[in-house]
Amino acid sequence: MQNYYPPIQVGNFKQGEHPAVEFAARLKKEGIQALLEPIGGFQDPAEMERILEEGSCDLFGAARAFMADYDYGKKMQEGRGEDIVPCLECNKCHGTLLEKNPDPWITMCSVNPIHGIRFDLPKLVQQTTPKKVAVIGGGAAGMRAAIECAKRGHHVVLFEKSGVLGGQLLHADYFDFKWPVKNYKDWMIRQLGQEKVEVRLNTAPSAGKIEKEGFDTVIAATGALPVLPRSIEGLKDENGKALYPTTWDTWGKEKELGHHVVIIGGSETGMETAIYLLRAGHKVTMLTRQDKLAHDASRLHYITMSFVKQDDATHAHEAAEWERYDEFTGITKATTLKVSGNTAYYKDADGNMQEITGDDIVICGGTKGLEEDALAFSEAAPQFFAIGDCMPGAGNIQRCTRQAYARASMI
Repeated sequence: MQNYYPPIQVGNFKQGEHPAVEFAARLKKEGIQALLEPIGGFQDPAEMERILEEGSCDLFGAARAFMADYDYGKKMQEGRGEDIVPCLECNKCHGTLLEKNPDPWITMCSVNPIHGIRFDLPKLVQQTTPKKVAVIGGGAAGMRAAIECAKRGHHVVLFEKSGVLGGQLLHADYFDFKWPVKNYKDWMIRQLGQEKVEVRLNTAPSAGKIEKEGFDTVIAATGALPVLPRSIEGLKDENGKALYPTTWDTWGKEKELGHHVVIIGGSETGMETAIYLLRAGHKVTMLTRQDKLAHDASRLHYITMSFVKQDDATHAHEAAEWERYDEFTGITKATTLKVSGNTAYYKDADGNMQEITGDDIVICGGTKGLEEDALAFSEAAPQFFAIGDCMPGAGNIQRCTRQAYARASMI
């Protein structure tokens, strides 16, 4: 029996695309006499008002919006849509359990640091008097720390050595499918202005400079930089200079790469870079020593519910995002040993030596926190904290957000 409604893609939507609205509109067209309430990622008041005016539905269901921002309804009522904390749609509020993670199935929010821990707040939040706070670094952790400190009445100066705020979140300016992250980054930049945080771009202060200005507290959020795996021969010249770009080097520079790109490293970061390059028209081959691609990605949403792939006229299955692309090849259990020119030499799952040649090779070897840069400020003020990717155990927006809130609550 043929389905009455043709299938609609599930997952990987551009901002503003809502399949539930399309379903509701079809039911309206068929004359269904019922209140139609689509759900699924609705948060922007202006967008919802537009959809209502178009007559596609009657009301909206929202849950994550209220978890990402406990003042969501209040801000909507006051017409402050620009101040609503954007939901990342990461689904950590559904649980965080990974297959190899020993942690219990718990709920949390990447952008709301108190979600799930409100019962601990009386122990966490300290009474305070206004202080002068220096935040070193304008990435995810630094910006959120500056915002939270300013909300507590402190005078905050944010130092960013580059000419732009965002840190690692800047990749979302280029990866169109990471628009929720871009929205969150842009929200934090707006909030810095709302909270009157003094932002000094193109400024890398010394510890002596911070001490001379008389800050009471320093929060170091110096971030991390990509690293090249030492186990792979040929990635650097005799002077230690990198010979191959990392995934970070592809942001906005995809046109400088040849058609066939070989990515060494198959983490979530490597996979998102692969998708970015595939969308730009490249052919991508990925080598990973792990037994699965994007092994560190959440199994809740990112992989298993990316989209519905139609196998034939009657059969479909939930598929990983990269299965969309005919020009993608992923090779698991592949241990890369050497790179020379545009050829990667690796040992396959059976222990046999193999090689693959592309037009360019990109390395995804993880990052190293700039811990020493952070600790350089440890004696520049009476109170010091280091947060974010510069310290072990950070690595994502949720952890950076909670660290920022926790440290700000102690000042």
